Amino acid sequence: MATGKVRTYLDSYIEVGFTSINDHGVEKPQCVICGEVFAASSMKRNILQRHLNLKHPAFPNRSKDYFERKAVAMKASRLDQTGHVQRIQEKLLEASFHVAYRIAKAKKPHTIAENLIMPCTKDIVRLLIGEDAVQKISGLPVSDNTIQRRIQAMFR
Repeated sequence: MATGKVRTYLDSYIEVGFTSINDHGVEKPQCVICGEVFAASSMKRNILQRHLNLKHPAFPNRSKDYFERKAVAMKASRLDQTGHVQRIQEKLLEASFHVAYRIAKAKKPHTIAENLIMPCTKDIVRLLIGEDAVQKISGLPVSDNTIQRRIQAMFR
């Protein structure tokens, strides 16, 4: 069985509005304007240029800097493992485990997290960092049942 040529992303593809995305170990081109992901076999400049000209006729004359800014914004908003959203969720999960560990170590009731720790943490963060940071830590899962599950998961 013959295998096709493995195409890799070239930095020059950003000039036609494409960045790369890793899909289960396969590098694929992704349009920075519409987010469409193409097959790895489509990693050819003429195919990517054709997409830009046909789907986004207002954009072919844009500068490389414009597409680079769009690529940075797209990568930050990705929901996969490389995106900012995913990293925040992972950090919140890790923080939840740290809180559960300290509660278990101190032999305190599970409800202390949502009744005392979170309100105090929000007050401290609000005073030191600001309201934006309070919004970020509001997603920290510290309910009674969540803390109980975290403790059980750690000590299995």
